[in-house]
Amino acid sequence: MNDSQNSSYINQAIQGNTFALSQLSQNLGVNYNALQSAINSVTTAINTVGAQNGMGFLQLTSALQAGDAAISRQLCECCCDNRLLTTQ
Repeated sequence: MNDSQNSSYINQAIQGNTFALSQLSQNLGVNYNALQSAINSVTTAINTVGAQNGMGFLQLTSALQAGDAAISRQLCECCCDNRLLTTQ
């Protein structure tokens, strides 16, 4: 499977498409539940950063795709913070 298709599956999985999540799990050879947990963490981070910036989910993902460095940085920080919380 090509990277473009996997990227599409990631975007669809973030938006709640379980078929895309299943396909991505198979393509990457990773456990479905582990991938779902990771996708849920990313979704939570996107929603958190969106709320901090007064943006909806689609607005934020569009800003990320457009290369908004400030939004990307906030999302990375949020994901790192969430990862640290789950490992402590």
